Amino acid sequence: MVTFEDKLELFKSMVYDKVKEESDARMEKMNAEKERILSQNKERLQGEAEKIIEDMIERGNLKKQEIISQETMEGRRRVLLKLSGFVDTLMQRLYARGAEFAKGEGYREFFLNKLEKAFACIAAKECAGRTLMLELTAKDREMFEADIRRLFERRGCENSGIEFLELAEEHIGGFVLTDKDGTFRINSSLSEMIDENREKVGRMVFEYLEENGDDYE
Repeated sequence: MVTFEDKLELFKSMVYDKVKEESDARMEKMNAEKERILSQNKERLQGEAEKIIEDMIERGNLKKQEIISQETMEGRRRVLLKLSGFVDTLMQRLYARGAEFAKGEGYREFFLNKLEKAFACIAAKECAGRTLMLELTAKDREMFEADIRRLFERRGCENSGIEFLELAEEHIGGFVLTDKDGTFRINSSLSEMIDENREKVGRMVFEYLEENGDDYE
């Protein structure tokens, strides 16, 4: 015979099982939702972390490139300063050699040959009635004036058609030939000839530094 107590226990058991089932279902749903949220947050956080890392790498690369660029510019600046210094030194040596050449035996022939070629560039008919102006150092005028006038006469010009002007000492030697009308200018000064080769000297020095630069750091 089923007693009241037995029925009560059965009811309690049924209620407990129902509550447990519902509780387990809710717990399972909550756990699933928690896992979903955690997974979403994990993906979001992982994405943000990856973006932060990428940004840091990008900034690092930019900084690296900036440093490399600065070092490259500084290196080029040092090379240019070194190049300019070497070129200036060599040019000064060339000026010194030019000054020595102007005192040597071969200078007379050099000067008169250059002047004859300059006169040859001027037609005799253009020379007639026109005053030519010859700039040369006081030393060269004293040494070569008679030769200059003979060359001038061979071009069919009168002696009165040429004026002598003093060439600045910085030009070392040689001459500058012009006319009063300014229709032409022939610069055969030694300094001009040396300056015309500055670019060539610069290239030579640069090529040398490229091959031997480490020895001059």
